[in-house]
Amino acid sequence: MKSIRAAFLPLLLAVASTAHAAENPDEAKILKIEQDMAAAQTAAEFLKDFAPDAVMDAFFPGQARGSKAVATAATTLFAGTKDLRATILKMSISTDHDIAYAFSTQRVVFTNIAMNKVQDWVFRQVDCYRKVNGKWLVVYHNLSVPFDPTTGKAVFDAPV
Repeated sequence: MKSIRAAFLPLLLAVASTAHAAENPDEAKILKIEQDMAAAQTAAEFLKDFAPDAVMDAFFPGQARGSKAVATAATTLFAGTKDLRATILKMSISTDHDIAYAFSTQRVVFTNIAMNKVQDWVFRQVDCYRKVNGKWLVVYHNLSVPFDPTTGKAVFDAPV
C-alpha cells in the first residue's frame, strides 16, 4: 500500500499545484514555465524563458552569468545526457507584482553519456523571476542537492 501512495504522490502534488496556480494567472504562467523546463530535452527548450542577464548556479563549476555563459553551461549539461526524464515532486510558487519565485523538489532520471550509466537523482530547484513587458523571465536559477555532514558527500537519493 505504501508503494502505491508513493507512486501517486507526484501526480497528486502536480494536481494540487495546478489547482492553486489556476487561481492566480501569474502563478499559472510560472508553473507552465517550470513544467516546460522539467520536460525540456535540449538547452534551447530549457532556456526559452531565461532573461538575457540571467544567472545560473547548477552542476557546473562556478556561476554562469549572462545569456552566452548560461547557454554554454546548459548546452554542456544536455550534451552529456540522454533519455532525460524529470518529475516535479513538490512545487511552491509565489508572485508579487513583477517579482516571483518557484521552489521545487524534483527527480531526474537520465543516462550519463560519459559514464554510460543511468543516474537517478533528487534535487532542489529555485528559480527567481522578473516580469518584463508582461512576460515572466527566469533571472536566477539554482540547483542543489542535500549533503551528508558526516561524509561531506552529496546525497542524490535523499527523501523528498
